[in-house]
Amino acid sequence: MANAAELMRDYPGFNVEQMQDMLLTVFYKPLNERFLIGNEYGNSHNDSYIQNYWANWDLSNMAATIAIGIFCDRRDIYDIGVEYFKNGAGNGSIYNAIPFLHPDGLAQWQESGRDQAHIN
Repeated sequence: MANAAELMRDYPGFNVEQMQDMLLTVFYKPLNERFLIGNEYGNSHNDSYIQNYWANWDLSNMAATIAIGIFCDRRDIYDIGVEYFKNGAGNGSIYNAIPFLHPDGLAQWQESGRDQAHIN
């Protein structure tokens, strides 16, 4: 939704402030931020064991966090998504999503053993 809102930003009649408010209060704070790092709505990863979720859960929340940060002109929110990608505790951070490095630059993605649709 944040990516689509960015495309609509200059469209006559599109209420940027209302969309920013919705993204921040309905999606980012109670869902994305809480899932990745925890906040006043609860602990990260729905209060479960950090490795309980496959990488795609973290990745979708990181992507939403970065897109919302860009659309809302909130560098602090954008930085949370980037920082989680680099150093997050869950399976979606780069060092956890790619746990097996092989010679000559080959790697095995965390979801490779799950099913074919999830490794792309």
